[in-house]
Amino acid sequence: MGNKASTSATEESLESSSGSGTSLSPGLQTKVIEDFQSTVLKEEWEKRQKYVLARGNERKIKELQRQEQLEQQMTAFQEQNKKVQDQLDNKIDATKAQFVDTMVEMQHDAKRLEDTYTSKNKKFQQEQPCTFERANLTVCLNGSSKGTSPTQCDDLMEAMDRCVKRSLVVH
Repeated sequence: MGNKASTSATEESLESSSGSGTSLSPGLQTKVIEDFQSTVLKEEWEKRQKYVLARGNERKIKELQRQEQLEQQMTAFQEQNKKVQDQLDNKIDATKAQFVDTMVEMQHDAKRLEDTYTSKNKKFQQEQPCTFERANLTVCLNGSSKGTSPTQCDDLMEAMDRCVKRSLVVH
């Protein structure tokens, strides 16, 4: 179970000490040597286990500390994010309110202007009669000044005449 070199060295030392007057039987010598080697091996194994457990515990402690630090950072970030979101929501609400106020104000002003101009000037409410006929007749007569005969506009003059009579009868 142990190292052969250490076993033979231990046996040689026991044999050389047998000259002092104490001797052990070879079976007892082997048992003592095995027990000694087993005890040393057991102590080394226990040291190694303690070292491994200590390192594992240190790692767990560091991991828990890091996790706690990350949770604190996350909480701080969430608080900051909530503040920023609340500020943005407030700005959006204020802008919406301002927009609605401006829109209502503009509608009111437009209605007021419309009422002012339509009540003072009835011509804004009425359609101009014979607009189409007048436009056609004007184009034709302007063309006659450029060499077209005024007799070519006779049909348009008759249409204008009928339109004017119809407008006078209606009003």
